[in-house]
Amino acid sequence: MTVATKVNWHWVVIACINLFLFGLSDNIRGPIFPEILAEFQLSHSRGSLFFAVTSLLTASGALLVPWVVRRTDKGLALLLFTSLLAVSQWGYFVSSSYRLVLMFAVLLGVAMGGLAVLQNLIVVASTPAHRRPQIQNGLHACYGASSVLAPGLVIALSLLGLTWRWSFLVTCLLDGLFAVLLVVWGRSRGGVLPIEEPPHLTNARYSRREAWYMALIVALYLALELLLSSRLAVLMREVRGLDLRDSSFWVLVFFGGLFFGRVVFSFVRPGVSLRFQLIVCLILTAVLIFGGVSWAPELLCLAGLTLAPFYPLILTGMSYLFHKNVDRATSLALALSGFAVVSMHGAVGWISDLYGIRMAYGLGLILTAIILLLILCYHRFFGRSIP
Repeated sequence: MTVATKVNWHWVVIACINLFLFGLSDNIRGPIFPEILAEFQLSHSRGSLFFAVTSLLTASGALLVPWVVRRTDKGLALLLFTSLLAVSQWGYFVSSSYRLVLMFAVLLGVAMGGLAVLQNLIVVASTPAHRRPQIQNGLHACYGASSVLAPGLVIALSLLGLTWRWSFLVTCLLDGLFAVLLVVWGRSRGGVLPIEEPPHLTNARYSRREAWYMALIVALYLALELLLSSRLAVLMREVRGLDLRDSSFWVLVFFGGLFFGRVVFSFVRPGVSLRFQLIVCLILTAVLIFGGVSWAPELLCLAGLTLAPFYPLILTGMSYLFHKNVDRATSLALALSGFAVVSMHGAVGWISDLYGIRMAYGLGLILTAIILLLILCYHRFFGRSIP
């Protein structure tokens, strides 16, 4: 990989816009989920396939990225996966049965897996190492911003008397417009980002065991974040008896915290290690989950703020640890994440049917504890710590 000596803002901005649209397409699913359960008369277990199928297919999208990039370049790969994202949203809009919804969930999974890897690879290729933590936080603040707007979009359309399907039409049009702009404007000004050399030629220190370990941390974190966000609307409806608009508000609070935290960390550089910041995030999150499960479910909505820096920080740590092989490590992490998230959705659906959605959130405490243990034990296994 060519080492960037200055920030290529053209490609950084493209990655940010793409992640914003990615987040919008992803996060409207949470507020809409209770409507899908009602329209197709689904149990929690069967309804969880709406998320699980997509999560499972993210692995295939993530693993496709190195193959696609070697044969084209990152810009064309971004166009391909963005087009798939737009088609998946159109499919949700026109689906007349739950089976069709799941068919387009497959396309969404492939698109999300590919884009999740590409956005981070573009930032790594476009920024020098000393600027990368801040720009990674800025990149993922765009996801936080779209997460805030997603419930707002659902609320606005419901106030206009439109059904849940129209939210997917809006995201389809936005994704399609971005794909057109990428064709017209994307490659003309920022140049073509370089294709990496084969990993065995660039970094002989790549440890497959260490990459799997980091991939497990990322996978469990994504399962935790999606557990907290994807079922919030259902939780607030069942526990507090709220309607679509009011339950969507609490989803907005969660993602508002996610957005605010990432914006702050994109400008602030704490004088402590990444490892220490990750540990603090997890401890504070565990406290809020415990309070939300045992006392007030509204506390779960505040976990977005405590989790906000974790994902960009762990990806920055991976870029330091694996350097030129970060594409392999990131693809592996996103592939493993698909299986972790599928398992989480299955477990949450099963627990919700048996004991209620509130008890299912207790799984978040288990995930938080495992992630914390993995980070604490990293040095013992590999002789070096997360930076």
